[in-house]
Amino acid sequence: MSSSPTRVTHLRELTTSVDGDDAHSLQVALTALVSQLGVTVGSYRGLQLTVVDHGSSVTLTEFTTDSTPPATSLRVSLALIMTAADRDSRVGFYAATPGALVDLAADLSYSVGLATTTHRPVPGGGPRAANNARPVIELDGDLPPPSLISGLVGVAELSSINRAVGFLIGQGQLPEDAHDTIRRGAAAAEIDVHLFAARLLRR
Repeated sequence: MSSSPTRVTHLRELTTSVDGDDAHSLQVALTALVSQLGVTVGSYRGLQLTVVDHGSSVTLTEFTTDSTPPATSLRVSLALIMTAADRDSRVGFYAATPGALVDLAADLSYSVGLATTTHRPVPGGGPRAANNARPVIELDGDLPPPSLISGLVGVAELSSINRAVGFLIGQGQLPEDAHDTIRRGAAAAEIDVHLFAARLLRR
């Protein structure tokens, strides 16, 4: 495969445009990336992008209409592309032909100077240990995909949290303190953070 720097640029554009008020920019970046992968990976099936901000996530899923199930995946940590990215922010690519993403993994690994890890099942089929972080570039670690339904999830929730943070900043809190206030309030009320943020905004 060629043009690895172009793919990395598209990933950066895609993640920096995740904003509830700028869905058009998100779609433009996604279209450019999918177009290129569709040409270079014949069995390309789709991608799932998750951007995490202060524990809240926005997930964009975009799959083709092909009914062939994904047989390979490639997960890339967005921390490789955005220095400020949360360690749980990532993009996963999917293809229907086993091994179809090996060259892409090699290109990206070479670009950032890190090795690719191939997923090996956890003994006994159990989950990974909590302190065993996912590799930054990993083949076949996200199979089967959590969903094949295209869409954008989490924007409304993140918007509520950000507006609540803005409200608390207006009351004199620092940004990190405002996030902590909302997380503590949600924990005390035993509800999701975005629900507590919405409750705060209704006061």
